[in-house]
Amino acid sequence: MTWNAEGILSNGRELALLSLLNDNDIDVGIITETEIPTSSHGDFNVEGYHTFLPVNHSDKLKTAKYRVMVVVRSELAALTKIRPDLMHPAVQSIWIQIDLGNRVLVGGLYREWSDLPQEYAASNRVKDQMEAAAAEVDNVIFAGDINLDAARGTDKKYGRRCLLLAHDSAIAEANMRYLMTGVTYRSHGRHEREDGEARAHESILDHVYVTRDLEATVAVLTDST
Repeated sequence: MTWNAEGILSNGRELALLSLLNDNDIDVGIITETEIPTSSHGDFNVEGYHTFLPVNHSDKLKTAKYRVMVVVRSELAALTKIRPDLMHPAVQSIWIQIDLGNRVLVGGLYREWSDLPQEYAASNRVKDQMEAAAAEVDNVIFAGDINLDAARGTDKKYGRRCLLLAHDSAIAEANMRYLMTGVTYRSHGRHEREDGEARAHESILDHVYVTRDLEATVAVLTDST
């Protein structure tokens, strides 16, 4: 499961996360926009799950907050280890390895907004991570809040279209494929469109990728908040 928490320490978010995990029988959850202060040293846990956070590279960490974490069901935690060698201190990503007979690598990403040169640099680092993971094992799952609208690859008015296309190319070069989900984000308010109608803005910002030969299906949870 991947879920944008909009601040996991905000009122009610922890309970919402626990409900999502339990109600959907989730083994591994990638939680983005967590906004957990690095000064807390990762002191966050959900009942029945073990929490993994990006490795704190101390002064090399480019932010004062963790914006992505992975929670693993307690029964699987003993089979799971963090993979700091696949991470970069300038990218809000986390990788774990689960040994289930065959090794499975799971990566989570919160792609941060910045100026375009920095976003391209971060995208190249993410590409390196995916390529390294896919070259190592056949079973790779990579997901999170990519902050690129997957539905707008042909929309020339989309300001980050070139970045999206570069990201798509990186996925293909890493021998991974994108699983189409449909809408994953709706704005809280209504916005006037070109046709004059006011309605909520919809987009596909949360993505799921798997290695090309891995059998997988994807769905948007109807009970997400």
